Amino acid sequence: MAASEPVNSTDIDDLDALLAQVRLGVGSMDVSDAVAASTLTALEHWLTDRTFRSYSPQIRALIEHRRWAVLVDSFYRVLPFGTGGRRGRVGVGPNRFNPYTLGASVQGHATFLRRRLGEGAFRVVVACDVRCFHNLRGELVPDVMNPVLGLSSRDFAHIAAEVYTAAGFTVVLPPDGEVLSTPELSFAIRALDAVGGLQVSASHNHPDDNGGKIYTATGGQEVPPRDQEVADEVARVSYIDRMSLDRARSAGLVETLSDDVVDAYQRAVLASGYDPDARAGRFVFSAL
Repeated sequence: MAASEPVNSTDIDDLDALLAQVRLGVGSMDVSDAVAASTLTALEHWLTDRTFRSYSPQIRALIEHRRWAVLVDSFYRVLPFGTGGRRGRVGVGPNRFNPYTLGASVQGHATFLRRRLGEGAFRVVVACDVRCFHNLRGELVPDVMNPVLGLSSRDFAHIAAEVYTAAGFTVVLPPDGEVLSTPELSFAIRALDAVGGLQVSASHNHPDDNGGKIYTATGGQEVPPRDQEVADEVARVSYIDRMSLDRARSAGLVETLSDDVVDAYQRAVLASGYDPDARAGRFVFSAL
């Protein structure tokens, strides 16, 4: 991701006018002074830092449409990193799940792994589910450039792979068009002797939510005190380094998960059953 750059001086008057609108709009809401101040600070940052230039049209549209509640909730804080990662509504701003907040999580995890493991060739497995963001809640303004609209879990997995490979890790991804469940990810990490993994999913949450959960070499999540060490590394991230997926593939840093690993997982699950005869039973399934 490009280094931070300020906006041109010719845009300053326009920016001041936008922030003045936000100040009035947020001031009309029942929020604390601290929340109002943090919202304005984050909004100014996202509108002036070239890192977020693709988000600017949507942010400006939200201001023009006076979506004050959405703006406050999207910008008053940074999406918390806890319980193994970040999970929340997909959208624009630091309190939403988007390429930036996911990228910061992965960058922090990569830094944590390098600090613990040092230099060397290591694998990370990145999995994903079938989610895709469609703005079902109607929070974002339609017919305006929207960098998160249509982003799938696979898209986010590819973004994560670009960050991990930029840090020198080899990333194992599911085959194109396929997904990988969390139990399969846990098994694959151990089967491939990987140093960690990432699952892009929001589990049972709203279909427009998404998240990135980090896993260890044991196939589980970090526990104290290392979970806090990962969170601290994520909080310190000020720059996200990404290598294009095409370049990473050319460098041999992207691998496709073999069917052999999935088959081995299925055999292991079947072997763990305590009453094989019960498999002959019939069940009726209804989505309702």
